[in-house]
Amino acid sequence: MIFYHDGQMREGGLALDVGAEALRYGFGVFETLYWNGAAPCRLREHLARAHASLEALGAGCERCDMAAVIPEVAARSGLLHRPGRVNLLFPVQDGVARPVVCAAPYEPLAPDRALRLALSPRPLHSWLGAHKTMNHLFYHLEHRAALERGFDGAALAAPDGHLLETATAALVLADHGRLVTPAPPGAGDAAPGILPSVALACVAGALGVEARPVRLDELGRYAHAWALNSLMGMRPVARLGEVRFAPEFGPCAGADALIHAR
Repeated sequence: MIFYHDGQMREGGLALDVGAEALRYGFGVFETLYWNGAAPCRLREHLARAHASLEALGAGCERCDMAAVIPEVAARSGLLHRPGRVNLLFPVQDGVARPVVCAAPYEPLAPDRALRLALSPRPLHSWLGAHKTMNHLFYHLEHRAALERGFDGAALAAPDGHLLETATAALVLADHGRLVTPAPPGAGDAAPGILPSVALACVAGALGVEARPVRLDELGRYAHAWALNSLMGMRPVARLGEVRFAPEFGPCAGADALIHAR
């Protein structure tokens, strides 16, 4: 694996001090970007989210020219003219995040693919949900459990029965012609956090998406649903738990063009 760290390209594994907060507590954040074969997509927005989270979590960050580093990492990883996944890692040691950049091939989902989402039996209630921290085990385990059951991912809910997001994507639902994305129930630190989605922010204005709390027991009123993230773009959801939706592919191509814009 080729990756960037400490101002140079490296091959092999990354060494962290055993006392580093990143190793002991998963202190750090990460971002996942789509590489379109020539450039990273929505780099500015992803960096803004990472730096905002680090600031909110009380950590500094060493800066580097990601716009120059990422294409070099991708090229050395054999991703010129091939779609790929770029991971930006910001592990914290001694209160400062030192960025790591790595890249790998990515096979885009078929444009006619509708997703089936399991509903996680374990509710999520943490303000840290608003940050993509490197302590991401809950999301990883829920996603893995859903895949093992034959689903495409896991939808997450708060203890009071409000829908939040999936383990890897934001959600949008259609309510009699109006598009809605789940908002955290309540406010302040008592409310479970929902990750601010870069993909959703790219399309919310164009599609007219409104954020409001969505209860699980009212999902039957929605005709359509979609999941969005920076890799797959926007894909219809055919099933969420026991609720089924009519797959609607209409908005997906336009949304993908916005999400995967340089």
